[in-house]
Amino acid sequence: MNNLDTTIRYQDLQHQYFYQLEPNDAALIFDFFIVFSRFEFALKRVGYFTGDETRIKPNWDEFCKNIKDRFDKARTPELQKAYEYYLTYPPKKQIAKNNKVVWKKNVQGENETEFEWIIRSIRIVRNNLFHGGKFPYDQIRDNTLLFHGLVILHECLNFDENLMSIFYYDPL
Repeated sequence: MNNLDTTIRYQDLQHQYFYQLEPNDAALIFDFFIVFSRFEFALKRVGYFTGDETRIKPNWDEFCKNIKDRFDKARTPELQKAYEYYLTYPPKKQIAKNNKVVWKKNVQGENETEFEWIIRSIRIVRNNLFHGGKFPYDQIRDNTLLFHGLVILHECLNFDENLMSIFYYDPL
């Protein structure tokens, strides 16, 4: 197989899947992926990570612990609406049960603050979308989760100047 074959096959996929989405839906999905990826990049760059010589991952839990007492879910009407949506309609999580893929209710953990649960829920949205749990795409529900997740993530940037600087300006 040569590069032309790969290009043709990719273009077929684009037409088959990408163009089935409304242009605004595709843009929202793209924005969510970019913001989420960039956020994790910035978290690791400022020191919020765990890992070793074989693996590294962003440490969302530590970040949440550092900002949870300063996060004001009612700072703006848009933020309050986003936060309340996640509280009221949290995403479900895909799991394997009896050798089948099923959806499990996402509940707040015993030692988890409400804020930490909301951020974990945004991570579940990302995982569901990225790992194939969101096809077929539920336009209204999924767009609402993506949009409100973006509102909350952007608010979180306000609590660490270095994180915000890296998120917006660091090209590496």
